[in-house]
Amino acid sequence: MRAGLGAGGGEPGRAGKVPAMAKIDKRGGQPFALTLSKYRSDFFNAHQRHWKDAELLYKEKRWANADHLYGLSAECGLKAVMVMGN
Repeated sequence: MRAGLGAGGGEPGRAGKVPAMAKIDKRGGQPFALTLSKYRSDFFNAHQRHWKDAELLYKEKRWANADHLYGLSAECGLKAVMVMGN
């Protein structure tokens, strides 16, 4: 990283400039981060997928990876509950 630039890689003194790391959506030319709001996350589905994969890993005694996926599953499950409340 060049001196004077932040983690985003934008130019100093150019407020509002999209960081160099932002991806551009080819269809609309908008920064990818700005187009994400169009898509809806399915946290309940993610919860179920991570739980199922964690169960498979646990049965194979791959506990570290199973533990990680159980954690992701729990986070997605909580987010699903929070989204349902809105």
